Amino acid sequence: MLRTGAEWKNEIREHMSKAKVAILMVSQTFLVSEFIRNVELPELLQAAKDEKATILWMPVGTSLVKDTYIKGKNDIEICIANYQAVCDPRKPLSNMPRYERDEIYNKLCEEIKQCFGIMS
Repeated sequence: MLRTGAEWKNEIREHMSKAKVAILMVSQTFLVSEFIRNVELPELLQAAKDEKATILWMPVGTSLVKDTYIKGKNDIEICIANYQAVCDPRKPLSNMPRYERDEIYNKLCEEIKQCFGIMS
């Protein structure tokens, strides 16, 4: 959690550098955010590429995720859609009834537990 009065950009960078799991709730608004594209995603996607972090992503709404590439270190372009989504990207959460969304959220929780070696 960011402390009141903290230099929030530095805090975010510090927390991302230590992240073992990144949960991305992907929408078109998320993908076009300059801060997300230029600050947050490059580091997280590079960490995943270097096998230091796991990317768990879910489509919140319809987006161009499969056509969106983010520059990581050494100008390597990385696409979120190259990582297996928690649910079918062709059926975003916004198009699901509540009971289906609840099932996806439960699946996400199970995936997080697996990342940390927690058994159900």
